[in-house]
Amino acid sequence: MVRFLAMAGVLAHYIADACMPLHNTKYHHGLVNASKKEQQVHNYIDNNILSAEKGELLRQAFSSIGSNPPFQRIDGGRDWGQRTMALLVYTYTRLHPKKIVETYNETLGWDWRRRYNHVIAEIGVPLRRCIARGTVRLAEIWENAWRQGGGNALADSSLVQVEKPDLSELYLDKDGFLPCRLLKDLTVNGTDRLVPK
Repeated sequence: MVRFLAMAGVLAHYIADACMPLHNTKYHHGLVNASKKEQQVHNYIDNNILSAEKGELLRQAFSSIGSNPPFQRIDGGRDWGQRTMALLVYTYTRLHPKKIVETYNETLGWDWRRRYNHVIAEIGVPLRRCIARGTVRLAEIWENAWRQGGGNALADSSLVQVEKPDLSELYLDKDGFLPCRLLKDLTVNGTDRLVPK
């Protein structure tokens, strides 16, 4: 159970990254040779845009999901990884990271309100859609994991808190507890699945 939770936590982080365009690109801190101010784009999007106006962009993203989003049946870690990569592709095609960077750079020197309004006008809708898709994808994977693990058959007494040291012993293992591949070592095959080169 501890190993499963640790792996699920890593995958949850990847899913969160996969629905945020700047988290998956060489543009995460601006264009090549960006100035110090231009390099603040990542911080601005993650910490200003998402929290401004009492989290309005996030509220709109979550509201757009509805109460019963459709989930695909996903069996096993490999398929979960594929669904995460599909989310990354969705995000990249809906809101190219360079568009975010260029929009942000246009606002350097602007006051807070003018900058916020401009950024929301330019990228707010696609960013909301990416976040909504990521939220659904995460719920979909957890739902499938619960089904595959026989969650409904577990006794309530077995659903206990896992202690942080038990988890950190796994994820701090220098040899790694979870097989992974670098994106540069993968390619997309004819059925749009990631496979080793």
